[in-house]
Amino acid sequence: MTPIPSDPANGSGRSADEHNPYGFAQFYNTTTLSDITIRYGENGERIIHGHKFFLAGHSKWFKAAFTGQFAENEKKAITLKEDNPDALEAVLKHAYYGVFTGTRGDDYLENLNRNYLFIGLQELLAAEFSTNLKAYIEQQGMKKKLAECTEFMNLLRRAYLFRAPEDHHETPLVSQLLDLLFDNCGEIFSNTATWVKLSLEIVEFGRDLFARLAGKVEKQDLPFVMYPKVECPSCRIEFPVKSEFVGNNPMWLYCPSCGSRRGDWTNYRINE
Repeated sequence: MTPIPSDPANGSGRSADEHNPYGFAQFYNTTTLSDITIRYGENGERIIHGHKFFLAGHSKWFKAAFTGQFAENEKKAITLKEDNPDALEAVLKHAYYGVFTGTRGDDYLENLNRNYLFIGLQELLAAEFSTNLKAYIEQQGMKKKLAECTEFMNLLRRAYLFRAPEDHHETPLVSQLLDLLFDNCGEIFSNTATWVKLSLEIVEFGRDLFARLAGKVEKQDLPFVMYPKVECPSCRIEFPVKSEFVGNNPMWLYCPSCGSRRGDWTNYRINE
């Protein structure tokens, strides 16, 4: 059998079948069957020889560019100047090779979210995100209030880079995040105030957190406890008190509003 020759037009100088002679990897950045030249970098100095049919089948952005009303529809070359060049190269390599060959990072995530939306990348990044978050929770999260950690805030923001504000469905990253939080809910949700603050700072997270909690309650996966309310006789503020504190042996408690300390809160219970 005659061996498959190397592609002399391959910009990398390597054999076209070096990685996978029967897969798409053999066509990455080669002029073989290429019908689009992608120029990128600050001045368009970097080049990748692409294939419209393949890219349109793997990326929502490229599908719109090559099949819609975009000017790129009829062009033989396009220039992408606004994206991080290393990130863009990693995105394209992933499409052809099916694995990462570059370095992941915020630039990469933002680039992916903003433009290209390649199929399969969200799931792959979700798995990596889950691993990193799990390690963070195990190593640091339980040692201090997780919701007050700057590192955790950054992890939360990263989970939402993929999703547009109008998209109300959980992305793979968000699903991984919520799954891990609820797996460790005993430790993580022990401080309600910090989670309220966190939900207000990252509104999408607050929305998803509430939706997940409501779903858990409906399925009876989590107990939903309604604590009885009392009215402070000093300032007339109503507030809930844990049921074990309102009984035959009431505990001495402070009003969270005026600071009044009493041991007879059962006398001021509100019947609802």
